[in-house]
Amino acid sequence: MPNTTLTYDIQRINLFDSFEASRRACDQLALGVAALFGPSHSSSVSAVQSICNALEVPHIQTRWKHPSVDNKDLFYINLYPDYAAISRAVLDLVLYYNWKTVTVVYEDSTEVTLRNEKLLPIGHPFWLH
Repeated sequence: MPNTTLTYDIQRINLFDSFEASRRACDQLALGVAALFGPSHSSSVSAVQSICNALEVPHIQTRWKHPSVDNKDLFYINLYPDYAAISRAVLDLVLYYNWKTVTVVYEDSTEVTLRNEKLLPIGHPFWLH
């Protein structure tokens, strides 16, 4: 991309306000941006994703997305590690060090449920806090 300068414009929004997220996304798209990053919270990400899909603009996310979600998002890129890979890494550590208890801190309760499903049925007696 000769003679091209890449720039960024960080917009801080209320993560729980999908209207504000939509408005800011439209403002950025009106400026001619090539792609949108974020937001990271599910309350507003769907609105931005819908706009990006409609306008065929790449939407790049760094948040976890449940694998069973119907993947109709053609202009979606997720940089977040796959939940199954993270669960397997935690499980490998538990087994390697023969830990009896483990504490894992999560930001989202959905992640806890889904990742615990990968950890608990291992036939190894330990407590997951």
